[in-house]
Amino acid sequence: MSGRSPYLKLDRQIAASDRGGIVPRWKYGRELLAARAGRKGLPHGMAADLIQAAQKIGIKLSDAEIRYRLQCAEAYDTEAKLVTAVTSFGSWTALRDAGFPPADAPADESDFAELGVLNGPPDTWTGMQLTFDVPGWPEAIGVRKQKIPLTDATVTDGRQWIEDFRERHANYGKTLATAEASWAAIEEASGGDDEMTIAQAWRIATGDQADDPADPAP
Repeated sequence: MSGRSPYLKLDRQIAASDRGGIVPRWKYGRELLAARAGRKGLPHGMAADLIQAAQKIGIKLSDAEIRYRLQCAEAYDTEAKLVTAVTSFGSWTALRDAGFPPADAPADESDFAELGVLNGPPDTWTGMQLTFDVPGWPEAIGVRKQKIPLTDATVTDGRQWIEDFRERHANYGKTLATAEASWAAIEEASGGDDEMTIAQAWRIATGDQADDPADPAP
């Protein structure tokens, strides 16, 4: 397989991404759908060739990952629908674990434009990178048609996001349960201060308050 293969180009983009490479994974799946050309499965030996070609450039690829990329491409026939799903689930792993549920294109095209950073290399992301991880929560939450980095979001923002999340994902118990558990800890740690940031509340909840830039100097 040529080094200029679209599959290898997309594999390199996925490997270089620090945001999960969701869009190039989807594009890879769309290439696979075209190669399948209406057949039930990929051409004989194609998956093995893709895995071997990826290995030659130092990228680990598996049959399961190829299937997931195909499933993603089948679930979302446009990039706008993919972006809607990504907005809801926040990561490739969460989206995959949810089984690539149906999603409509964004009602507001600005949602799509703002998430366009998913298409580019890591340094196109201009938001503050997370220095903490809240299980079940994405790095930026959609609230009132805005994307707010979790580092800047307040408890009020978090409450709105989790309420919306509950409505959208009531049938995806594992994902919702993880987000709910994190929210319970955040709300308790805030002590009723809705203007506290989620970052501050999470550090209190986890006992990790060292080097918090929001803390005043001694």
